[in-house]
Amino acid sequence: MTVFKKIVQIKPYKAFFLAALLFCVCSDSSVDPNQLYTLTVNAGTGGTAAGGGSFSSGTNAAISAAASSGCAFSGWTPTAGVANPNSSNTTVSMTTNRTVTANFNCEGGGEEGSFTDSRDGQVYRTVTIGSQTWMGENLNFNAQGSVCYDDDPGNCDIYGRLYDWNTVMAGSPSSSTSPSGVQGICPVGWHVPSEAEWTTLVNFVGGREVAGAKLRSRSGWHTGSGHVPGTDDFGFSALPGGYRWSGSGGFLTVGDDGRWWSATENDATSARIRAMYWDDSNVGSGGGSKTILYSLRCLRD
Repeated sequence: MTVFKKIVQIKPYKAFFLAALLFCVCSDSSVDPNQLYTLTVNAGTGGTAAGGGSFSSGTNAAISAAASSGCAFSGWTPTAGVANPNSSNTTVSMTTNRTVTANFNCEGGGEEGSFTDSRDGQVYRTVTIGSQTWMGENLNFNAQGSVCYDDDPGNCDIYGRLYDWNTVMAGSPSSSTSPSGVQGICPVGWHVPSEAEWTTLVNFVGGREVAGAKLRSRSGWHTGSGHVPGTDDFGFSALPGGYRWSGSGGFLTVGDDGRWWSATENDATSARIRAMYWDDSNVGSGGGSKTILYSLRCLRD
């Protein structure tokens, strides 16, 4: 059987029309790399912002914000085109002219006071950060089983005392609520902060990646190569009190890092702690053995 195929001829004027149509369709694009768009970056009260200018269409333009002392970055507005509106360092997709504003929270940004512990007459500086009022220094109450770093009373005057978790909790069960409801060895009217309450503090001052530098004191830390200076923007004045291994173990890392208990259990043998380091702007978070001796900051009820 013979199979015939129909041959379709396209006349010259139709071929020209189709070629023109294809050219129009293929050359159409929503992104013109030669198009320039303007990015305007503003800063609200409480900080500065950078990153404006003219950018080619499709560029991811970098923007940054820095909070003033006593204030915290709280986000970019409007959020359209912003890769991470909650990050102080992010990018903006330049597909049109854009204006973004860095916003800051300056409420409760480092107001200081004082408190006297009626048990021993110890006077503590206090600091209000956001909705929380913290002791502005580590607890220095001489509870049974607590120690001074290197067994030197002079170190207690600087860094406060070191405690294991059971001593800190004084018989109270673990708490992950906010507030924790655990007085522990804190004075009346104060409590051991839960992991959630530490998170509230860290988030208020700008997030985990920058909170360490903002909460650390400006002096008293190791200053060798790689040192990240503390700015103490909120008066928290964290110091590197180090820690002691379980029981009669050795003392370690004074001057290099500070570690603080929370009221929140991690598992049967450990509890949640926060840590700050001489060479890092972060606030570390993890589980510490309940038998190791760390510092304690109390939080007002």
